[in-house]
Amino acid sequence: MSADEMDEKVEYEGVPVRIGNRQWIMPSLSVGQAEKYWPALLDLDKHAVTTEEMKSLLPKKFDQMVVVIHAALSRNYKDLTITQIKEMVSIGQLRKLMLVVMGQSGFEQGEIKPAEQKAAVVH
Repeated sequence: MSADEMDEKVEYEGVPVRIGNRQWIMPSLSVGQAEKYWPALLDLDKHAVTTEEMKSLLPKKFDQMVVVIHAALSRNYKDLTITQIKEMVSIGQLRKLMLVVMGQSGFEQGEIKPAEQKAAVVH
């Protein structure tokens, strides 16, 4: 991590995550963001049962995850765009980053729970 990244001041506390060659601080969603994205958060919590369902739902789920990840990161990085998130985040990172957002926001989702969130680093 460069000196600039270590000295970077962010408005909201969060979990450090590595996306690309940079470390970002992922805060929780604000109450307003959680209200706005509540339907997407609930939808993301559902599990498709069949392979066919997964194939038809994946593009929608990718978009929902990118929007939620962007919402959280944009609290600390005002100029960050959804397009930049889509270019930086790998498919393999999407789920891990969503677990961090949800853990930061108080949801007990997957392997990230609020008590464990400070140690979460996504590569």
